[in-house]
Amino acid sequence: MKSITDTIYDELINSEEGLSSVEIVKRFMKIENISHDMAEKIVSPILKSDSRFVLGEYGNWKAISRITVERLPLNEINYVIFYIHRNLPESLNIDKKNISDPYVMEGLSFISYKSGYTRIIEDIDQVVNEINSSVFIPYDRSSLYGFRKLYKKYRALPPEITTLSIREVIKALYPDRKLKTWEDLVKEFSIVHYDSSMPYSKTKTAVQVLEHIISDAQKRNINTLEDLILEINKNKKDIDFKKFSFDRDFIANLPELPGVYIFKDRENRVIYVGKTLNLRRRINSYFWNTGESEQKIEGILKNLHSIAIKITGSELEAIIDEYNLIKKYNPEFNTRIAIPERIIESTNRIVVLPSAEENRLVLLFVSNGLPLIKYSLECGNHEASKGLKDLLTRVIKAEGYAFDPAKILVLSYLKRYEDNLNIVEIDEYGNIEKVIDVLKQHCNEISNISTEKRKYLA
Repeated sequence: MKSITDTIYDELINSEEGLSSVEIVKRFMKIENISHDMAEKIVSPILKSDSRFVLGEYGNWKAISRITVERLPLNEINYVIFYIHRNLPESLNIDKKNISDPYVMEGLSFISYKSGYTRIIEDIDQVVNEINSSVFIPYDRSSLYGFRKLYKKYRALPPEITTLSIREVIKALYPDRKLKTWEDLVKEFSIVHYDSSMPYSKTKTAVQVLEHIISDAQKRNINTLEDLILEINKNKKDIDFKKFSFDRDFIANLPELPGVYIFKDRENRVIYVGKTLNLRRRINSYFWNTGESEQKIEGILKNLHSIAIKITGSELEAIIDEYNLIKKYNPEFNTRIAIPERIIESTNRIVVLPSAEENRLVLLFVSNGLPLIKYSLECGNHEASKGLKDLLTRVIKAEGYAFDPAKILVLSYLKRYEDNLNIVEIDEYGNIEKVIDVLKQHCNEISNISTEKRKYLA
């Protein structure tokens, strides 16, 4: 049976004008008498979380054909080729976020390649921002390890990246040739100006090898990344989607948003819970035979029947939700996170996070005397002020110390990423009304919550 979003998508994909939220509610939910505001509250959370839908210029919802990177032609993909020296010093000041000279010369090099054009990437932020739209090609295994280590300086969650191993591709395309080293590849493809001593030269060599791979693959009618991955994995057991309650199109059209995913078996028991910055990318990775924790993934897929997701507005919210779900269900394939009871003191503060729901903020109340409190604030709702007053009163009056593993997770996160978060220090403002005014100001700039750090002082 089709989901309501699939039904709406099939209708809108052939419509140039699209449909308003009111029209969608009337046509697909059979509700005749409904206001515009109420229709928006029903439709927006459903369609906004699905990358197949966009809100048009005149307020109508439209459907677009969204292609995952795996289904793009090989010559239309943006590849990021990189080398990171295995002995990259910890003291390297990556906080500058710039890897141009002299840092490139010391052990870092990133090159973007697409359709025959190359450019040096000199800003780590740019690399991080291209995670979802690029295919990453590490020069070697230690480069991939180094990149994940480097990425942790920016994100708590591991990067959900699509990687392509040149070694695996060479093995698949040229099984009868002895091409085991980079020197073998240089000789095979007549690479010129090869110099293995410099990071930039290493990545430049990889780019030239990649160009030969793309050309040879297309001659063999291997046109998309999906075709290439299937070629690499053709000797491995293919995944039979008939045993699941979903098909490949379902996972291909998942939202590219942060959240938690819940895998269930045929008896609807939760067998695994995970968190991610990109639901589509992460869930897809289980079905591409990537080699990552292969034994564990095989066990999960053997028992998997259905998938549920919860979209979050931030990675910190995903971390908290994952912990709570694992604690609740104790899934078979999860390792229970053991957080020993200890005292980590904190000031009374509110962490202000973006929300997956429109016109809302997620507030995390952190206090010594209370467990972590998560509160969804509907901006512009005057009734919300009373709830905030009650919460703030509890926080200010709380005494002693309350141990809470979720609170420890938040405090650990803050220790590393506090400079990137909006935090309201309750005690700085003197009274509750001023704290509420500050939260209202955050509401007024809700679109900047995840990109800018603001501090409002009375």
